[in-house]
Amino acid sequence: MRSIALDDLLQGEHPGASFHDASIEGYYFDVRSRSVEYYVQIAFYGPAGGKPWYFPGVLTFSEVLSFLVEAPGSGAMQRSEGLWLTAEGPVESLGSEHTAVPVLATEPARAFHHYLYFSDVNAFMFIAAMDVEFAWREVEEQRRGGAV
Repeated sequence: MRSIALDDLLQGEHPGASFHDASIEGYYFDVRSRSVEYYVQIAFYGPAGGKPWYFPGVLTFSEVLSFLVEAPGSGAMQRSEGLWLTAEGPVESLGSEHTAVPVLATEPARAFHHYLYFSDVNAFMFIAAMDVEFAWREVEEQRRGGAV
């Protein structure tokens, strides 16, 4: 399996943009097309640091092989702005401390297995797919769908 870095999807156009501290407003899992779209507010950090600005975009995983959403942890409090994404990366980087990682029946060489971790609900999402892309969207294009 290959590894991806979501921030690489942003850096060419916007060097201060990051999926770290992004807010996931919702997601839509299309069973027919085997794709998952995440509606996100991407964090932008200026050169001096400080509080980030947020701009909307859509993160799309296509040719999805596996998609697992953990239930929120006990005592979790979701923010009104959406799920707070504080960590993401290849599933293999989690190590053995996280036992709920789904095992894939097949692992095509060009596929990747990725996790998203949300601090406010103390829960993971796991996705295995063949491709991922990101597109910026206009504020009026925002639509809600799926579950958060």
